[in-house]
Amino acid sequence: LPTLHDPTFRQEVEEVFDGSNDPCQNFQLRMVIAISMQKLSTDYAGLADSYYLAALPFLEPSLKRMDVRALQCLALIAQYSMLTPTRTAAYWVVGMAVKLCQDLGLTEESTITKSPTGETLNCLEIDM
Repeated sequence: LPTLHDPTFRQEVEEVFDGSNDPCQNFQLRMVIAISMQKLSTDYAGLADSYYLAALPFLEPSLKRMDVRALQCLALIAQYSMLTPTRTAAYWVVGMAVKLCQDLGLTEESTITKSPTGETLNCLEIDM
């Protein structure tokens, strides 16, 4: 699913490998690996779960940002929970995502191209 912008994500992967401490970057990389392993084969389920667990310490700081990147993190958890429904309560993920969408004004058509501060978003932010 197109949750992340591919060129931006590839750049952020390099930044994590270079030592970035950004919680969103670290969370998203670990979740993408976990989701990919779950989709490859059930043989990798244990390893995928370890990447999921490694991502969790970065979740709270990522959600504190209250921006589109935090929403992407929630979407990644939702994707993982579709593959491994016993790990995360889907109602919690959906509830948090809906609350964040409302807080960001993404549920209102008139504000879809403006940030909560009133600034106009760039094309990438609108697409995401």
